[in-house]
Amino acid sequence: MKILMVIVLGMFSFPVVHAPYISRTPNTLTQYTSTGFMAHTYLGGSKFYLMYPGQTVTLIYTDGHVERFKVTQVYQYQALTVKDFRDLDTGEYLDQYTLFHKVYKPDQVTFQTCISKDGQLDYGRLFVIAERRLDDLSISVDTSR
Repeated sequence: MKILMVIVLGMFSFPVVHAPYISRTPNTLTQYTSTGFMAHTYLGGSKFYLMYPGQTVTLIYTDGHVERFKVTQVYQYQALTVKDFRDLDTGEYLDQYTLFHKVYKPDQVTFQTCISKDGQLDYGRLFVIAERRLDDLSISVDTSR
């Protein structure tokens, strides 16, 4: 099932594109994994910096099915190399595989964008994690309009 739109109330309502690259279209998200989304930091990814724990994330699927998640974590990593990262909060060092498995898990939504610093556009990575809401009631919306 493909995701049509991602909504964070009061912040953004972005359509989702399904492509093998990160979209350069303003105000869109690229679906990376089943519930992983990427956007350039100078486009839609700039909104990821405003997200915080407790916010509700709503996914609307192409068939009208709706799922809700709650933001639980925000991680920031410095990219030391293409394969090595340092947690900017704890100083912990992770390789790319460990980091990937930490931030991309089933039953959660992951938003990813780059961190820019001192003119370096790919200084690091920002990950916003949202976990499935336990009080989520499955609803549907009409996506044919």
